[in-house]
Amino acid sequence: MSARILIVEDDEDFRTLAAKVLTKRGYDVTVAVTGSTGVERALADATDLVLMDLRLPELDGWEATRRIKATKPRLPIIACSANVMQADLDRAEAAGCDAFLAKPYQVADLITTVTRFVS
Repeated sequence: MSARILIVEDDEDFRTLAAKVLTKRGYDVTVAVTGSTGVERALADATDLVLMDLRLPELDGWEATRRIKATKPRLPIIACSANVMQADLDRAEAAGCDAFLAKPYQVADLITTVTRFVS
C-alpha cells in the first residue's frame, strides 16, 4: 500500500506540480485548497504525511498545523512557503511542522523531503 499524502495548498500551480510528481512516484494524493478543509481531511482520512502551505484562506497553515498536531501529534507535516525568514521557520517549527520546503522548491527537494518521512 502506498503512502497517503495530503497537499494543503491554495496555489493551483504548486498544488498541481506536487500532486503530479508524488502521484507519479506511487503515492496516493489528496488535496485541500483551504486550511480548514486541510484540517478536516487530515483528521478524517488515513493520512501519512501533510504538505502544508502556510498562507492559506480561511485558516492559515500555522493554525491548521496546530489543530492537526493536537489530535495526531505523530503525523508528519512539511511546511511549504516562500516566506523563509528565520522568524517564519521558527513559527512553523513552533506550530509543529516537522520540516520546511522553501518555495519555489525543486522537484528533487520535494521528493527527498517526502521520502525522509514516508518510505
